[in-house]
Amino acid sequence: MFGGKVGVNGLLQAFWGHNAMPIVLNRAVERGEIRQEKITPRITRLPADLVRHEVLMTYEPVSQDTIVEIVDEIFYP
Repeated sequence: MFGGKVGVNGLLQAFWGHNAMPIVLNRAVERGEIRQEKITPRITRLPADLVRHEVLMTYEPVSQDTIVEIVDEIFYP
């Protein structure tokens, strides 16, 4: 989905600067990529929760590869 086109800093700012996920998910609904009834509060929180978990478990900055993996292999499918 993002395939390296979104910088890690920009993505993290979207997660922690304000809640961008409802906007992202609503746009996906408009494009026909997901169904509205599949969006739950837990699904909306999932990407940020996974990034937070990665930071807490590794004590390392989250790499762009990890962000891409979270989005493309876990969240997006």
